[in-house]
Amino acid sequence: MNRLANILFQGPLRLAGMLRASPMQSTTPTERTHATTEEATDEEETGGSWRERKYEFSKPVSAAWDEARVIPSDGWERMKKGLWPQQMEDRWVIAHVAAAEANGGEEEGIVLARSWTGYPLAQITVIPSGADGSSRRITKITWEEDEERWRVDDRKSEAKKHVVRFARGVFRVDLTNDSESDED
Repeated sequence: MNRLANILFQGPLRLAGMLRASPMQSTTPTERTHATTEEATDEEETGGSWRERKYEFSKPVSAAWDEARVIPSDGWERMKKGLWPQQMEDRWVIAHVAAAEANGGEEEGIVLARSWTGYPLAQITVIPSGADGSSRRITKITWEEDEERWRVDDRKSEAKKHVVRFARGVFRVDLTNDSESDED
């Protein structure tokens, strides 16, 4: 008999199990080859998949961020730790971008990417600032111009809004000024 006939004769539970099986699972629902929650946590703590991922723009566009914002040293330390998805509903990854990835200079940055696709939508580039160099000054913002990846009208404005909102809401860093509002 062919495979379909075997499945049909083995009953609906076997069929349902096979339909639910992911490529990393065997066709028997009780056999699992994917990582457990503990293993996934260990992987993330040791520099797992989200932290190792390269966040590459399809059509990057950059501009100087007028009226340069300064991120205080304690805020910069929080931002460098990033934001990592813990469950399916978490939509964003916020990651520190090393100097080699941020134009090969002494600059570094923070990238905002969608968790499901891994597509970066915005990135800020910073340089050391302040007397001791522990603060960071934003020198430019880069955003995704590819309409297939990001379907908004004013991508530059939206990128700035996302950076300001995440800085304030997640990392407790205020990047707003009086002349520019981040509200819709």
